[in-house]
Amino acid sequence: KNVNSILVYPNPSSDYAAVEINLTGNEKLKIQLMDAAGKSIEVRNLEGQAGSLTEKFDVSKLASGYYHIAVSDSKHNSFVRRIAVTK
Repeated sequence: KNVNSILVYPNPSSDYAAVEINLTGNEKLKIQLMDAAGKSIEVRNLEGQAGSLTEKFDVSKLASGYYHIAVSDSKHNSFVRRIAVTK
């Protein structure tokens, strides 16, 4: 698999959440920000290259609570991280 690691920071967050993905090879990725119930808030489709890729999501307008960031690769592997949004 090409996804080596996923880090979400800062956590908790009040203004933005950065998703850092370390890839061992080129990979098509889908990054999805969801609320606690699994409802999609934002989806990004990316072409990642070997190395580190960072995407920032604006969470400043979201209500305080827990959210999920899901990263899926072209082989349908899914990786989910939880983030807390605080005001």
